[in-house]
Amino acid sequence: NGQVDAVAALVEARANVSAASATGKTALMYAGHNGHLCVVTFLLESRADVEVSDDIGMTPLMYGARNGALGITGALITAGANLAVEDATGRTALMHATQNGHLAVAQRLAVAATSTKLLGTRTMTVLLRASKEGDSAAVEALVKSHADVHARAANGITALMYACQVGSLPVIRTLLGAGVQVDATEKMGMTALMYAAQAGHAAATRVLCKARAKVGIRDMLARTAAVHAAQNGHVAVLHALVTARAHIDAIDTTGRTALSWAAQMGHTAAIEALLDANADLSVADVTGATAVVYAARFGHAQAEAVLRKWETVDQTVLDLLTKDRSGRQRRKRSQKSGHRPTLKHGSQKSGPRLKRRKRSTC
Repeated sequence: NGQVDAVAALVEARANVSAASATGKTALMYAGHNGHLCVVTFLLESRADVEVSDDIGMTPLMYGARNGALGITGALITAGANLAVEDATGRTALMHATQNGHLAVAQRLAVAATSTKLLGTRTMTVLLRASKEGDSAAVEALVKSHADVHARAANGITALMYACQVGSLPVIRTLLGAGVQVDATEKMGMTALMYAAQAGHAAATRVLCKARAKVGIRDMLARTAAVHAAQNGHVAVLHALVTARAHIDAIDTTGRTALSWAAQMGHTAAIEALLDANADLSVADVTGATAVVYAARFGHAQAEAVLRKWETVDQTVLDLLTKDRSGRQRRKRSQKSGHRPTLKHGSQKSGPRLKRRKRSTC
């Protein structure tokens, strides 16, 4: 209830300042939750545990941040509270502040997180966690506080990659505006564009392409963003990549193309999109298998039918082109040799004969 005198009397009587209730809540958590700054200050002076968490993973700092208590948040930060601790849902104190609209508290936490360069669990910075959650307000606050936008998780994933995974356009635009490396790669060679393509975020793909992300970069298996999109059947992403002039017939380490992967997975719409973009049906992998073979092998009858139909059309066009090319080549050879083509008897009309004028006898 915020009765600091009563709390002081209990502490003087040697009460445990870090004692917890049945749900794991301490006096410091209750004071922070209810906004009692004087009680929080007294408990901190009495060396109450600032790192303790309750049954749902909430810390005193999270309770203060969630309720917008700026003074309490500042006092807990000064006392050394860990800003990067996550509750049972994976949220930090900063996320609790932003998700409840307490921007002043969020800014205070962002400044503290940046100045201490504090790492959270799984060696993830606060900015990385906020980007992964798509928390645009938290990311914006951290960027304004000069957080390291180039920080990486243990596997090399950047904040931009996390944002592309969840397709958060506000976070992506904030990070791009802060000067992140759009073509940075993680340990497996994946880029932010590949993560967006893999997850099917077409709008994010277009934003990255507009920011001049390279569509031809390959991961460790030599797979491009187009291959990742085709594997997962993301037609809108394929359209965006084709518009950005992606090479859709690029082959990976096994000699396979985006069309081959789409055929294996039975993504008929993706197959049609690639064929509309003039994907090469004849490309075979290292085993000699084409896209049609993969569609048949994995039992995708509809995909196989589409591919065979296009094969027929392609063969017809090829025959016509071959016939036309042969005719043109014959005519060129005739012209070079100086001979006219032989015509059938009676097929050439003779020109008008001129009458010979009689010589005058005068």
